[in-house]
Amino acid sequence: MRLDGDTLYRAYAMSSVEKIAESYITTESVVVTTNSTLSAMFLVYGFYILLFGMSIKILCKRHHEHPQRMLYLGWTVTLFVLASVTNAFQGWMMIQQQIIYFEAVRTRDYSKLVEYLFGETLKTVPNTFMNIGANVINLVADTMLIHRCWIIWDSRKRIVLPLMLLSLGTNMLGIVSYIMWGIGEDDTTVDSNVALLLRANTLNLGYSIANVIVNGIITLMTAGRIWWITRQARILMGQTINDKYKRIVAIILESGVLYPIAIIVQIIIGYTVDPEASGAVPVDLGPVVWQVAGIAPTLIIVRAGMGKTADSVHQQVSTARFASARPQNDQESQLRTVDFGEGDSETSDRGSGLVSSQGPAQSVEKMA
Repeated sequence: MRLDGDTLYRAYAMSSVEKIAESYITTESVVVTTNSTLSAMFLVYGFYILLFGMSIKILCKRHHEHPQRMLYLGWTVTLFVLASVTNAFQGWMMIQQQIIYFEAVRTRDYSKLVEYLFGETLKTVPNTFMNIGANVINLVADTMLIHRCWIIWDSRKRIVLPLMLLSLGTNMLGIVSYIMWGIGEDDTTVDSNVALLLRANTLNLGYSIANVIVNGIITLMTAGRIWWITRQARILMGQTINDKYKRIVAIILESGVLYPIAIIVQIIIGYTVDPEASGAVPVDLGPVVWQVAGIAPTLIIVRAGMGKTADSVHQQVSTARFASARPQNDQESQLRTVDFGEGDSETSDRGSGLVSSQGPAQSVEKMA
């Protein structure tokens, strides 16, 4: 039987499509990556649900006595809702991808799979929303951490403004990279789109590295300030600093490094296993990373509320005495008493017998 040119072309095209599809339909891409990614995502999400419930209980308890709690309640709820919606996008996309893969294997018709792989609205739009959602989670978490740092640094604008600019610049870089990625991913058969994807990948790497640096700076500035205050109190007043204040620093450091570590692990896996960003990785840690961004500040609230910080042993009576740097008559110093439980702070002038109320204490809950 003699084959005409059109038949030969269709046969060649079909064989090319099959070769392209077969390179993607592997046990690792169809089974391992999907199952490991969804398992990791839902495992972390289960922990996040538990943590979120505990934080809501803590923040809603006597919130009228501590107005700051309502602000952190709003941030905490926002982070959890954003993480839940982003998880839903991720889960839907991966399930949809699995259906397309299995249908291609079952019917031996790879045309829909190839269209999906090289750019389809069904994939591009939700993927872009998912990435931007992860970016917004990071921005809200940064705002929460910067606010805590601002409180501990006595509400100094020269401290908070540079941190805000760093965070905004970093997150704008992330949004730009994700928009570029969405445009380039729409049709990867076009050379200019492929080039745009490569540039977006480079920008996204810069965004991830900047995220690690910014979060590290915020964490170190917050923990470092608490350490410095307790050190000055010990030097000026000769008082013994209880281990409970060391635990405050430890909690901030331990919770603060979770997000940078998650990003670093994601970068290492991505650029060692899949340097060309083709998606051929055993597990996608993206869902873990954006959830950890919300978990880190929420964990500080929970650990503080569970008594892991200043009010761990004697919550109702424990106080910390901080000496201010302002001398009075070259012999007297001002003594500030801050209740890290739920009382009020007082400032007394040693030798004068005067005591003045300073309003609500800077409690651990306020800082958290």
